[in-house]
Amino acid sequence: ILVEYNEVGNFLRTAQEIEDSLDRPQCVKWFLSTDSNLVAEQLADLYPDKLVHYPGDAVHVDVSSSPEEHLKVFADHWLLALSSDIVITVPSSFGFSARLLNLTGSTSVHPIVA
Repeated sequence: ILVEYNEVGNFLRTAQEIEDSLDRPQCVKWFLSTDSNLVAEQLADLYPDKLVHYPGDAVHVDVSSSPEEHLKVFADHWLLALSSDIVITVPSSFGFSARLLNLTGSTSVHPIVA
């Protein structure tokens, strides 16, 4: 789930609606990919048993980025691509490109307009 700080409420409502619509909501985990370490920390405190977040600084990688930063971005993108449902903020190309990999066969996308 890719989310910006000002869309946290919309993300939480949408994620909960998705979970409530499932047959087995007790098995649901929320993977979070965000540009905000503050959002990640706050949601991890609120949902410690539900939230999955790959630790590390939130960055946009380029040629000057460290190998660890590249690994975090790759891991976030790959885990998003493995998600059965994805909640993304528009105009996030990161979340959309992960969904386009279609590693689960799911095309379920729940956009939140920024």
